[in-house]
Amino acid sequence: MRTSSIARTAALAAIMSGATLGVVHAQQATPTPPGTPTPTPPDTGLGGDAMGILVTLAVSGAIALVGLRYALGSAHR
Repeated sequence: MRTSSIARTAALAAIMSGATLGVVHAQQATPTPPGTPTPTPPDTGLGGDAMGILVTLAVSGAIALVGLRYALGSAHR
C-alpha cells in the first residue's frame, strides 16, 4: 500500500512539473505583434533561458517535496 501511494504521488509530481515546464515554454514562445517595442528586462546577470530554467526547477522541486511529504505522511497512517 505504501509503494502505490508513493508511486501515485511521484506520478502526480511529474505531471505537475511537466505542466509547469510547458507553461514556461509557452510564455517564452508567445510572439509579439510587429511594431511592438520590446521592453528591456533588468540585467540580472543570468540569461532569460537560465532564469526560466531556475524558476521551473524551483517550482518543480517544491511540488515534488510537497508530494513526497504527503506520501510519507500518509504511509504512517
